Amino acid sequence: MSVIVDPGSKGDGVTVTGDLSGNRRDAVDALVALGVRSVAADRAISQAAGKLGIEASTEDLVREGLKHR
Repeated sequence: MSVIVDPGSKGDGVTVTGDLSGNRRDAVDALVALGVRSVAADRAISQAAGKLGIEASTEDLVREGLKHR
């Protein structure tokens, strides 16, 4: 488990994420393939997963992640 501190986020600025695997890893890879830097893609998908929940599909994570990049 990792902790990401994002001072620009709402709330306390801390997002707790698990290991990126499955749909989340695929979503990060998709954003990178679209030209988003790896660090920005990780952050965007973490924010998207926080909003959509752990059961979100790869497609939904990518769509939401594009809003947060």
